Amino acid sequence: MCVICKCNGDYQRLMGCQKINCKCNGDCQRLRGWQEIICENCPELTEVPYIEGLEHLLCSNCPKLTQIPQIKGLQELRFWNCTELTQIPHIEGLEWLWCSNCPGLTHIPQIKGLKKLYCVDCSGLTEIPHIKGLQELNCWNCTGLTEIPQIEGLQVLDCNDCSGLTEIPHIEGLRRLDCAYCLRLTRIPHIKGLQVLSCHSCPGLTRTPYIEGLQVLYCWDCLGLTEIAHIKGLRVYGRNCPRLISGPPGTLRQVNLRENLQRVKKRLRDIICTLQVFCEEQRFPIHEFPDSLQIGTLKTLEQVFGTTAVQRCMIQQ
Repeated sequence: MCVICKCNGDYQRLMGCQKINCKCNGDCQRLRGWQEIICENCPELTEVPYIEGLEHLLCSNCPKLTQIPQIKGLQELRFWNCTELTQIPHIEGLEWLWCSNCPGLTHIPQIKGLKKLYCVDCSGLTEIPHIKGLQELNCWNCTGLTEIPQIEGLQVLDCNDCSGLTEIPHIEGLRRLDCAYCLRLTRIPHIKGLQVLSCHSCPGLTRTPYIEGLQVLYCWDCLGLTEIAHIKGLRVYGRNCPRLISGPPGTLRQVNLRENLQRVKKRLRDIICTLQVFCEEQRFPIHEFPDSLQIGTLKTLEQVFGTTAVQRCMIQQ
């Protein structure tokens, strides 16, 4: 048993506790003034008492914890690996809620004023509430989710590895979107103002939208991707996109040079064979083939596949 008996400044770390006990039910000087409590590796802990004035509560590896008190004024609530926790109280004024690996959790309350919501590895969670004013939403690996609400003012959305999602909402003002490993996702909306887009490992995605001002794109392992929008100043990071045939200058060289090299060589060979047949039919010497047509053909290929890829293929012919 861990009995709260003295104050150690405004911070307490409780490890291996079976019970946090105070006979005053939170109305004593022993508890007042504490601003942060961390309960970690407490396998027998089932509840946390109401502590007036508490601002930060963090519970880690407390598998038998079943309830969290509704502490007025609490600003930050975090808990990891609390597998028996099934609900979160509506705590007015809470700004940051973080719940990780809580499979029993099925519902997030609509907390007015919440700014950051992280619900990671919560397989039982089936919906996210529409929380006005929410700035960051991270629902990584919440496989039970099938949709994300359109939250006005949201700036960061990380729905990485949400295999049940089929679409991304059109959220004006979103700055960063991470929808990697969303296996059923087939399109990304045009979100004005988006700066960073991570959509790697989305096999159903066929193209990326034209978003003026997009700065960074992560798109590796997009097996169905055929087109990357031409956006000035876009930095592309990726590999293994075997169907990619169109993108900004140099993109294919960066993203897919190895995979596309054989396709480029085959296209060149096909074109050469077609030209040879044409020359034979027209009785036109191949060595006198018009330079303008040769240059035009190469320029077209360079636009599609990238200059470096075409040059390498010509060298290896």
